[in-house]
Amino acid sequence: MLGMAMLPFMMYLPKMAPHTALSLDTDWFYRKPFAGIVTGLSYLCCAVSRALGNTWEVLYEKSMELSHNPMEFLDAKPLRNSPKYNPENYRTSIADPIMITLTNIISVLCVILWRSFNKK
Repeated sequence: MLGMAMLPFMMYLPKMAPHTALSLDTDWFYRKPFAGIVTGLSYLCCAVSRALGNTWEVLYEKSMELSHNPMEFLDAKPLRNSPKYNPENYRTSIADPIMITLTNIISVLCVILWRSFNKK
């Protein structure tokens, strides 16, 4: 049986020499569109990555500017032209905390008096 199978193989051996030819098969129908889809998705991923990188860079730069002058976030007038934070620009007069303290004390006293008169 081996000899009978070997005889046709030996006869067709010269015809089985490698040759160049264009062979179109059914895989062409998914290979070409798939390559286009992969290329398009690759460009899309690169564009999204670049946009996110640029956004992160801008956020990082703005946060660094804000850390140099945290009061700029509040749009404080004394520091609009000053590049660095200086706590002296934000010191309030002694009247502000005294007025807040007195207002709180008077409010608490009023509430206490109001409750004491309304218990009867």
